[in-house]
Amino acid sequence: MSTHVVNEFHALPDRADDVMNLLIELSPISRTRLGCQAISLRRNQDDPTNIVGDTRWATRQDYDNYLAWRTDSGYTAQFEEMLAQPMSIRYFDEVQRLVAATPLLRCTRGVPACCMGRRRVAWAGDQKFQFAGI
Repeated sequence: MSTHVVNEFHALPDRADDVMNLLIELSPISRTRLGCQAISLRRNQDDPTNIVGDTRWATRQDYDNYLAWRTDSGYTAQFEEMLAQPMSIRYFDEVQRLVAATPLLRCTRGVPACCMGRRRVAWAGDQKFQFAGI
């Protein structure tokens, strides 16, 4: 099971854009690190100095190795200079993931295709789709 890591940054008011820009700059490099599965950056709509990095790693050790690399490379120190408080790191196990069903597909009786296990045909507008695996 993957490890989800949430890094929370509280930037100094005049450095929030610098924090975000450094995260964006590092993202292509970070995603090539061993075990990195996903990276998502989020900025608080009500407080632009509050930035969250939501990442998924194959293992917690993979993230710890990445953080050690980032620290040894000097990036952690760069972040610390721009923050009002130390970065928060939290580790999570995924318990459940739900993906929204597409509202476009409906079976021939008007029921969403994902709900009709026996139906092999669905419609999106005027287009008819055959589902071999349903």
